[in-house]
Amino acid sequence: NIFSRTSYVLKDTLSPPLISCVTITLYILAGRFFVTHWGYSGLVWARTLQMGLSFILLWTVIQRKLPNTHLKETLWKIFEYFLAAAAAYLVSHLLVVQFKSAPAIFQLAVAGLVGVSLYLLILYWRDREMLTAILEMSGVERLFAYLQNSKFQRGQKSVEHDLPQER
Repeated sequence: NIFSRTSYVLKDTLSPPLISCVTITLYILAGRFFVTHWGYSGLVWARTLQMGLSFILLWTVIQRKLPNTHLKETLWKIFEYFLAAAAAYLVSHLLVVQFKSAPAIFQLAVAGLVGVSLYLLILYWRDREMLTAILEMSGVERLFAYLQNSKFQRGQKSVEHDLPQER
């Protein structure tokens, strides 16, 4: 997403949609192949392949337009996030295998909740600024603020209710 936006800022409105069309086609083909071999978890591999190719292609376009970008630092950060995602995936996969006899929706719910929680925990440990940005983009931070404000307002009303009324 950030690479697509960077392309638009660089006045390149053709590359992101074109790359998206190519990688979505790849996702459909790879998804069909992987699902026949690994079931619905094959979609994860197809998506990973799609996002990896999309990243490489968009990065190449940006490198041509901005040759002095910090490639080494950026790739290292991306590798760190990949390791966090890989750890979350492995734990999620082990949970799906462990709950093999449970309904698929239960497997997905448990694996998803634990995987996302582990990923966010690793981000909290490695890069709190990135975690904050992710929570802001997903709207979770606004939800927490809303809940805190409503809890505060409810508490405020009960305190006001207990105070003696002026005549």
